[in-house]
Amino acid sequence: MSDEEYARHKDTTLGGLVSLVFRRSEFEIRPLTAEEMAEVAHEAAAAERWEAEGRIGAFRRIVELHQAEEIDGVLVDHFSAQHVIAVHDALEPDRQRLYATWDVLRQVDAAFKLTK
Repeated sequence: MSDEEYARHKDTTLGGLVSLVFRRSEFEIRPLTAEEMAEVAHEAAAAERWEAEGRIGAFRRIVELHQAEEIDGVLVDHFSAQHVIAVHDALEPDRQRLYATWDVLRQVDAAFKLTK
């Protein structure tokens, strides 16, 4: 149904005095595509992924949500979290485990020194 037909039908039905709901087209509600379903599944699993990674997951949550959050009593912004994640991802797995054990301020300080 076109916009003009919708407006005409709305105005002429019962004099336009009663509010009625009309469906404008058959395509308003459609099934999700495969790409959209994969994106929805990825977003639904995000909380589990963040929880599984511990403190590094908290940094990832800040980066993905573009917010600031307290981690172990320290307020961490998006910019700082982004640097910590960049350093963590660049390290070898054994170094990643060591880096994850550091306190938040030490992680952020090292990240800024290493990502100049």
